[in-house]
Amino acid sequence: METIVVAEDDPSSRELVCEILEAQGYHVVAACNGREALDQIEKIAPDLLVMDIQMPLIGGLVAIERIRQDARFAKLRVLAVTAHAMAGDRERILSSGFDGYVSKPIDAVIFKKSVRDLLQARIPLRN
Repeated sequence: METIVVAEDDPSSRELVCEILEAQGYHVVAACNGREALDQIEKIAPDLLVMDIQMPLIGGLVAIERIRQDARFAKLRVLAVTAHAMAGDRERILSSGFDGYVSKPIDAVIFKKSVRDLLQARIPLRN
């Protein structure tokens, strides 16, 4: 069973994402901010990290920078799930080190496909 860490500060969004993933049979560990996400990936070495961009303490962009600087997490796939959906946001987020991008409000079909594709390595890691 694949393990996914979900880093989301909004309780209702976190619950929704966790429920979608658990219904697909994934083991899900929740984190309320980027700091908790970093702690969790060190503890459990998940198969995927699903992370919001705007969170307290450590936001998604700072967290992804730290993740990408750590050789232990070189192969960790990270999916951004964010309300940042203006022109250029997708490209900016992907170029910061995320492997995938899903905008809020979440379309469950698109979200599940993005998760599945990242876990099955259909999407190449960034260079």
